Amino acid sequence: MRAAALGILHAGAVHVPVASARRPPDLLRLARALGAAFSAPLVAPGTGVAALPGGARITLPPALRWARPRWAEHHPDVEGIRDAVGHPPVPSPHHRPDVLARFATREHPLASWGGGAVGQAMGRVPLWTRTAMLYREVPGDAVHGVLPHAPRIDLGALEAVAKKHKLLWVGWEPPPLGGEVIAQDGAAYTLTWDDPARALDAAAALGLYPVRVRWTHRKTYVLDLSGDEDAVLARFEPRRRTLLRAALRDASPRVSVVPVSALSRSDWRALEAIDDRYIEARRPSGAGLPAGIEADPERAGMPRPRRAARGLALGHGDAVVCAMAEDDAGLCSYILCLLHDRVAWSMIGTTDPRAAHDSPQILMRWRLIQHARAAGCDLMDLYGAWDERYPDEHPSWRGFSRHKESLHACPVYYPPTLALFP
Repeated sequence: MRAAALGILHAGAVHVPVASARRPPDLLRLARALGAAFSAPLVAPGTGVAALPGGARITLPPALRWARPRWAEHHPDVEGIRDAVGHPPVPSPHHRPDVLARFATREHPLASWGGGAVGQAMGRVPLWTRTAMLYREVPGDAVHGVLPHAPRIDLGALEAVAKKHKLLWVGWEPPPLGGEVIAQDGAAYTLTWDDPARALDAAAALGLYPVRVRWTHRKTYVLDLSGDEDAVLARFEPRRRTLLRAALRDASPRVSVVPVSALSRSDWRALEAIDDRYIEARRPSGAGLPAGIEADPERAGMPRPRRAARGLALGHGDAVVCAMAEDDAGLCSYILCLLHDRVAWSMIGTTDPRAAHDSPQILMRWRLIQHARAAGCDLMDLYGAWDERYPDEHPSWRGFSRHKESLHACPVYYPPTLALFP
């Protein structure tokens, strides 16, 4: 057999948009020649069917067939869908619908105009798509775009931008309760995530499909800052309240909250030294870790604090602050926080392994709460947590997720990424 193909490996399936072979057996051999190990369907372009390894045929996904079949009809890989959507979340006694409803209406910093500067500082290209900020990603050869937490997307604008910039696909990460989609004909559709099955079906009818790929976190915890300080403190776990009161009484460690523009070069060197020690201590071997602290190989891929803060400050100015804790040995912990749309977004933070105890974190968190309340914020996003819906992702996040949960914050779950294939 002589044949040629361009294959895209995505979500366990090999999509073949360009191929000279048309028979399923030929395409299966092409997939093997491309080095693909797959259990999902291999798509045969122009035939309306896809070939499974066992020889069965199923309906071609509309992203390649330009049709709009219902969800159950066009996606045979049930396990792939379960993998992208995840397990059901575990009910939490701290779930508060009022907090979730308030948080869902606030603009995420990365979805704002100022967020474009953040993405640019991280090496991503921000592109405006009429209703939302898209970030162009280049991991290897799979050039794609991401729309983080955009409340409203325009499919026509997305397709135009994707074709202009040669994006293979575009991923939309909807806000917690869903969002609005403007179809090619200009009609607006609201996707609400209170019924995931119905939302998936409605998304498929618009050409949007769940994928496992993720750019931002899937779950977070949100603190309610309304009421007086006693009311906020009363929501903490009793052990955390005791720890905070002891830290306040002893005035140790010393904590300050300042705009990042006020940080000196020596401050930045100290922050980056903390990151260096953290990364070195939490290598996969776990050598040098205090008892009970897990290795964190993923941290090495996180942005440096100076680079992250530069992007945040370019987009949001002195709304970006840094909480720093200092003990007798010097700077031991920090948190970068962005105040935006009456929410304090805790962005990046690290504690020196030599001070791997709770006092710096709980005291810095309290000073940030006081600073945010004085600036008019009524919510604090603790920004990221291990998600039990995807237990194999970020297992090293379990530790700080337990810390956030102990503040009795409201858990917030984001819908899965929905992909558009132009």
